[in-house]
Amino acid sequence: MAIILPFFEEWEAAGLLIDKPARLLAETTHMVLSLINFSNETEDDDFPEIMKIIIDLLAENIVKKDTKNHNRV
Repeated sequence: MAIILPFFEEWEAAGLLIDKPARLLAETTHMVLSLINFSNETEDDDFPEIMKIIIDLLAENIVKKDTKNHNRV
């Protein structure tokens, strides 16, 4: 968590993140990445695809959307 928090704080200061504290978004990201501990509990080789979906969803929803054309800032 200590490794990623400065990045989130920088992005927060730049106004790039949604209206949530940088610490909370960093902790959320850290928790998602901790799911790797459960990789042996999925069927076959589904785990990489599951993680890709979760990380994509997280990434798409922690940054502000540009209200003009609905793209990321």
